[in-house]
Amino acid sequence: MHRLGEEAAHRVACESLGTTARFIAELLPGAELAATREAASDVWSRGNVAVLDLPRFLHAEEPLDPNPPPHTWDTTSDTLAAWVARRWPAERLALLKSCDRSPEAVDPCFARFAEGLGVEWVNLRDERFAPASGGRQLAERSAPLLSGADGSGG
Repeated sequence: MHRLGEEAAHRVACESLGTTARFIAELLPGAELAATREAASDVWSRGNVAVLDLPRFLHAEEPLDPNPPPHTWDTTSDTLAAWVARRWPAERLALLKSCDRSPEAVDPCFARFAEGLGVEWVNLRDERFAPASGGRQLAERSAPLLSGADGSGG
């Protein structure tokens, strides 16, 4: 509609994720923005919650990666989360979604960037998240998304 093009739309979308991170950091007690691993470690050392400032992390890390996520409509926040997890490096990634587990519910680039990660799927619309459910732990509510490196469902 606005004819931004994929590159410009990608940058604007990433900036909106940064705005959301700032909003979350303001709402959650003890939450602080962190754009680097060092900043996150500092936040954690104080017993606080680190909220990733994605635009600043991308600015610093993307030039160092020979194969960063493409700046296209096929790249969503799911792929960016997987890319960040691999760059961090992390062993696991939890996707908080509003639908049941399905390979079709992630973007076409996701499987490539999630390869090697233990990916967990959390459907926030699941009845177990209702206030009367008793507040089970995240691990009880999640399920593996990918069973193999090929991205097939598991």
